[in-house]
Amino acid sequence: MSDWFARAETSAAAPPTTTLTKKPNPRNLHHAAKLRELDAAIAALHAEKAAWERVQAGASAPQHSSTTADPASAAALAALEAARARPAAVAARLRAVAAALEPGADALADGVHRVAQVRVAAERVAARVLGAAAARVDLREGAARVAAGAAAVGPKDVLAALGRVMGRKEGG
Repeated sequence: MSDWFARAETSAAAPPTTTLTKKPNPRNLHHAAKLRELDAAIAALHAEKAAWERVQAGASAPQHSSTTADPASAAALAALEAARARPAAVAARLRAVAAALEPGADALADGVHRVAQVRVAAERVAARVLGAAAARVDLREGAARVAAGAAAVGPKDVLAALGRVMGRKEGG
């Protein structure tokens, strides 16, 4: 056996001289880049919010607003500014659009009503056809029972007979 406490230490005098280079975690790098992107998006949204608040407050926003990153928002701001300048023209345009929409809306309502009427009529016809078909099937089944000589035998009797036959096959 060896004595571990009494053995000579060979590497105690000279520690290893390897240098480690620390590299950042790739996920941390990805998160830092994403954080920069989101900060830029938040700044753009704050600027857009400020522009909309100016419009709501009644202050005029610049004609070509560079604060809004979205072209649709910039177009909406420009339309609001133009509408604020000419309320009579806007009212006239709204009346013209409403007048043009009325006949279309009436035609749509009429079409929906006609489709509903056709559906109700089709349901009535289908109910009559199905009733007549059911009556014909009942007549045919009755005629087939009479022809087979089982007119007085009901479904309960048929099931009882089948039960007896099946009981004989299993038991015997």
